[in-house]
Amino acid sequence: MAFTLDKVVPWGRSFEEYVAMFALSREDLGKRILGCGDGPASFNSMLTKQGGYVISADPLYRFSAADIGRRIDETYEEVIKQTRNNKDEFVWQHIPSVEELGRVRMEAMKVFLSDYPAGRKDDSYKCTIAFHPVSAVVFRRIEGFVRPSYKLVQGKAIVIL
Repeated sequence: MAFTLDKVVPWGRSFEEYVAMFALSREDLGKRILGCGDGPASFNSMLTKQGGYVISADPLYRFSAADIGRRIDETYEEVIKQTRNNKDEFVWQHIPSVEELGRVRMEAMKVFLSDYPAGRKDDSYKCTIAFHPVSAVVFRRIEGFVRPSYKLVQGKAIVIL
């Protein structure tokens, strides 16, 4: 089955959400990081601007910024509608409301989209990479990455190298 954009619902988290979700320390942020399944999150862009080193891998990155942006626009209202309809299923601790969630996520995706074209050129965003969350052995084959630790949360992985 081919990976097509019309089946994707892009929804990117902010840098702050990533740091909290993965419990990343200042020490972690100073190491090499491989983000798997990052989607249109602002983590890569923001950490790179702070002098960090991160590569994000996601099948979504086979598409252009214009295509991803168009798909975000097509799906955003439906995501907000479904979130509102199911708001009692969420823990509203750090983000207090559906409206704030929409604002935070849209801002993160705008940061991603502004960084994405340049990031693709410098290989900060990769469409595919050999990864299996159960075995970190594959990362020993990536030049410069030895003995990684990883954190797997909600189907996303951050590998700290």
